[in-house]
Amino acid sequence: MPYSRELFRPRSYQRPSRLARKAGYKKFIKLWHRRAGKDRDSLAFCLEEMLKRVGVYFHIFPSLNQGRRDIWDNVIQERVNGIERSLRMIDMFPAELIESKDENEMQIVLKNKSVYQVMGADDRKAVDRLRGPNPIGIMPSEYGHMREDAYLTLIPVLAENNGWVMFGYT
Repeated sequence: MPYSRELFRPRSYQRPSRLARKAGYKKFIKLWHRRAGKDRDSLAFCLEEMLKRVGVYFHIFPSLNQGRRDIWDNVIQERVNGIERSLRMIDMFPAELIESKDENEMQIVLKNKSVYQVMGADDRKAVDRLRGPNPIGIMPSEYGHMREDAYLTLIPVLAENNGWVMFGYT
């Protein structure tokens, strides 16, 4: 699904992951300081991948509430050419690419049928909800604060479908 508009302008330290992905890498670790844009970069990276390969993509947080707060409902300030504007982080997905958006499930389906969903890893039940779907990209955010079995549950899926993982840490 070709798209011509620039979706995200990566900072200098955010560019190597794109180059690594083009080279075929499938595991990424971002150990960045607070306010470095880990989740926003992960979201942009994911959107770029969703446009290249149709599939399911999970953004996983230590709790579902944290995912709602940090991604789905979060408002960020962006400065382009000296002009500042506020926008919801989830609005990084251009409206013209979206087929549907489910506020309750925190899920976006693109017109090309790729699916982005915010997930939690709070407890055993949350981890069990990761079973069954076939994500080809996952982004554990603040992985050190979530249940390890969330990632362990998804390793076989990623191996089977040639998927990728992008860890974000502070």
